[in-house]
Amino acid sequence: RDSPMLLLLPSGPAPTNRRGNLRVHAFGWVAQRDFDRLLWSCTAAFVRGEDSLVRAHWAAIPFIWQPYRQADQSHREQLEAWLARWRPFLPEAATAAQAALARAWDLGEAAHLAAAWDGWIKHLPELKQGAADWSRQLAAGPSLIQSLSAFLRDRLESRSTLFHRLRHSRLDSR
Repeated sequence: RDSPMLLLLPSGPAPTNRRGNLRVHAFGWVAQRDFDRLLWSCTAAFVRGEDSLVRAHWAAIPFIWQPYRQADQSHREQLEAWLARWRPFLPEAATAAQAALARAWDLGEAAHLAAAWDGWIKHLPELKQGAADWSRQLAAGPSLIQSLSAFLRDRLESRSTLFHRLRHSRLDSR
């Protein structure tokens, strides 16, 4: 809160505004590769949607994710599932701060947002470490092609086994 902070807001060209030690700079939409570079240069981020979620993970920075809101509130299940995935990478207090800010941001609870923000900023060092650890684990895992190949191989093997059992059970019943 005491340090100067620059908030980059990709919503359209607008003049830079100041409020205390916060400077808000709005800018127009950028190409995806430029967005990635911008994200990688940030200390922390607020992102929305699944594509930006993935890109924030790869950027290895602390971030708050807001899933696209759904009329049936199913986006909250997505948010809770994401928070659960983060849990192993963060100390308990940082996990609580991450969850508090993510939920307050999703709900738009202005009354809780300031306190949640203060708690989140307080744990920024642990959140940075957790983001770096999470990103490293993702990079160490199998590629999408490897995962898809394994999934398809397992499906084909299970169907082949099922087909083999059905075929032999029919032959045995004759």
